[in-house]
Amino acid sequence: MPSDALNDRSCRETTHAATDSQRDGSPMSRKPYTRPRHRAIRAGLLCGAALVISVGAGVGATVLPGALAQASETSIDAPTYQADGTDEASDGVVITLDDTASDEITTGKDVTVKPLSGEVRTGRDTKEEALEQVADAVDADDVNVTMMYEADGEVTAVLEPTDGKSDMELLQKLENTDGIKDVMPNYSLEFFERDEEPESYNVAPLAASVNDPVTSNKTYNYNEPPTKSDVNQYYLDVVGADDAWDKGYTTDGEKIVAVVDSGCDLDAEDLQSNLMKDLAWDIGEVSGQYYVGHSLSETKTKFGTYDYNEHGTHVAGIVAADANNGKVMAGVSHNAKLLPIKISSYSLENGQIKEDLNIETVAGGINYLINLIDRGKISADDVAAINLSLGLYTSTTAEKLGQTWQETHDDLMSSNMHQAIQKAVNEYDIPVIVAGGNGDGANPRTDETFPSDYDESISVTGTTKSTLTDQQRYNFDIQWSDYNEAKDISAPGFGIWSLAPSTAKSRSETLQYGSTKNTMVQRMSGTSMASPIVAAACAIMRTEVPNATVAEIKQAMQETAIKVDEYQGDPYYADRHENGKSGSPGIINIPAAVEWLKENVAPEEPEPEPAKPNMSAAIMTVDKMSVAPGETVKVTSTYTLDSSAAADITDIKNTLKLDSGNPDGIAFQTGTLSVEVGG
Repeated sequence: MPSDALNDRSCRETTHAATDSQRDGSPMSRKPYTRPRHRAIRAGLLCGAALVISVGAGVGATVLPGALAQASETSIDAPTYQADGTDEASDGVVITLDDTASDEITTGKDVTVKPLSGEVRTGRDTKEEALEQVADAVDADDVNVTMMYEADGEVTAVLEPTDGKSDMELLQKLENTDGIKDVMPNYSLEFFERDEEPESYNVAPLAASVNDPVTSNKTYNYNEPPTKSDVNQYYLDVVGADDAWDKGYTTDGEKIVAVVDSGCDLDAEDLQSNLMKDLAWDIGEVSGQYYVGHSLSETKTKFGTYDYNEHGTHVAGIVAADANNGKVMAGVSHNAKLLPIKISSYSLENGQIKEDLNIETVAGGINYLINLIDRGKISADDVAAINLSLGLYTSTTAEKLGQTWQETHDDLMSSNMHQAIQKAVNEYDIPVIVAGGNGDGANPRTDETFPSDYDESISVTGTTKSTLTDQQRYNFDIQWSDYNEAKDISAPGFGIWSLAPSTAKSRSETLQYGSTKNTMVQRMSGTSMASPIVAAACAIMRTEVPNATVAEIKQAMQETAIKVDEYQGDPYYADRHENGKSGSPGIINIPAAVEWLKENVAPEEPEPEPAKPNMSAAIMTVDKMSVAPGETVKVTSTYTLDSSAAADITDIKNTLKLDSGNPDGIAFQTGTLSVEVGG
């Protein structure tokens, strides 16, 4: 494995090397959290179902300004990759109004608006009026209200300054403003992916009987540009996915994985059987239009691509590329249902797409999933995992914004992003799998990153395959993969091949695998790629043991993890594993984790059958004791039942048994059943 850093594509320009000590007092382990009141405590959980108005060009602005109007007229089918803006540490300011100010916004004439969930709700007489009232409530005229939503009568909005001020200057103005209950920066995040140049090596052939061509490639070659023979899924072997499949541990449509990411190519050939297209969602564009959210299919119409960044399609393929269809590759889950939720919001700047990714868009994506469950569109029992291949570093963000570490930490602990994750895990028992972070250059970081290091998250670090022969198969930590006590499990994250959108043009490691552009594949590295391997494993685990809790799934992973081998060129191995500073015990072992659950989790109790009537007495009388052919006998049955069982009397069956059979062919007719209810 190369130890020097090559092109970090995470759009983050920092120079923090890993340290053995805590940074600025940052916690190295997860502890119970109590937020100091340096700002008001954020109350209430923001549900995606309650989102009522999002994205405005400013108070009183035209609904469709020129830049966005051009989007519907201009073809953007070959976007050029550029920094997505996440090197800016915030995307505006998040405010929560107090009860009085919230009442001013949420009461008034009824009007139909389109919220995040797509349901019809009522709100202010006009959207402009509501936005004006937000500005009036906060006494800040020079702002864009880019997002506003209400839950339980409480209004939250995202504001951006328009008067040349920075986000932090706006925040300082708003902190002591009447009408505001809480205020914090709308912190930016990044996708945890980076470019690397893998070396060539051999891997063991897969034992699984899938017929996808990529899975049969035994040699992993590195060539630039790549060829079909270079495309390999070595990671299936490392985590035992192929062994799990051969044991019958598959998903095959029984569970859902929500990929909350940059989008997903809905036309990718190798996703068609597993995509939940009708529910795939885009939370919306932060770009001068009163817009809330829409089907992901509409995104391509507006912007020429489902996934401008290309990251989300890659993650989706790792999870749920159609296994055993003979087209391209096999997702780790062996055909989990895939629900893409796009959370990077688009805008146009000088004809180019700009992406924003922040704590509010992440919260909105998770809450959209929760809203689907609450509306009965999907069942919580069917959702195996939420994958978040993204994050931010508390210390770096604080430094960029001029905050203390403690201020940024406290904000992130009380943020809507954290609350959404808590709700998914604690109320809906859905594992939230998160990329653990990619370090700085060749070095890992050990400081806090969110959402990876929340107690509720399952945090994933990255490993790589040995460069040796398949007779000497070793698995090493990626040197730059972050570690601390809050990390939970590891998975391959180096040189990972997966799917790419048909519009993919931004990276050189891209190849058209089949006869059409809808078979594009791409190589990426990062904990962004390790995380979906674990999310896919959750789908298999939950299929085999449906009643396994989040805590039990995490324990199964850790109890059965594959030990990471020592790489003598890695100066951090001892610190990670021998000194106990990494919470990850090793690489996920899918079949072993499934078997641990089968052995340690009690089987789900079957639903009890309805109680049968408790019969305390039964009398049958006949009016004749002997009959001749053609005669009629009247049979009367009288039952005494417990009163609690009276409703079940329709289940009673009468049986008349003749001592000597029925040699003369006596015909029986159904008479009246007389029931006496007692007790």
